[in-house]
Amino acid sequence: MCFCRITLAICDSDTTTVYYKITEGLVDPEPPEVTEVKKVQRFEMMRKRQMNIQGAIQSYKTAKVLDDATRDTIGTVSTD
Repeated sequence: MCFCRITLAICDSDTTTVYYKITEGLVDPEPPEVTEVKKVQRFEMMRKRQMNIQGAIQSYKTAKVLDDATRDTIGTVSTD
């Protein structure tokens, strides 16, 4: 049993490219509406990931500043 998959790209002279998936025969390409929806979904997913990364960076910076401030405070406490 072979699960080979090939993607065939057919390019026209006007630079239009159509992709076909070949598994057990030729499968028609998705309509442009479906492709556009998937493109928007991918964009939203990447934007959410980027926002999560930015939030994590900000949290790290805040924690680092607080940690440094705590160390400075502990280091400057005088013992009488």
